[in-house]
Amino acid sequence: MPADPANGPGGARGVGDATAPAAPGEQVEVVERALARLPEECRQVIDLHHRRHLSFADIARLLGRSPESVRTLWARAVEALQRELGQS
Repeated sequence: MPADPANGPGGARGVGDATAPAAPGEQVEVVERALARLPEECRQVIDLHHRRHLSFADIARLLGRSPESVRTLWARAVEALQRELGQS
């Protein structure tokens, strides 16, 4: 069966296509590299909230801060991560 030109070279969708989305493993690597460029406190609050699923109140207790300051730090950390990823 001939290759379908709409699917790109060799008939495989995304092969040789620079606009094709990254594979899940590649996406994780991109995010990890972006996180590594953030200040330590930003990485820490993102890790505690998103990976360890701690509440802002729990993070505040761990870091000796108020829940409001943790929420503000988290918001700034997410914005910084978005900038690193080129999404803002």
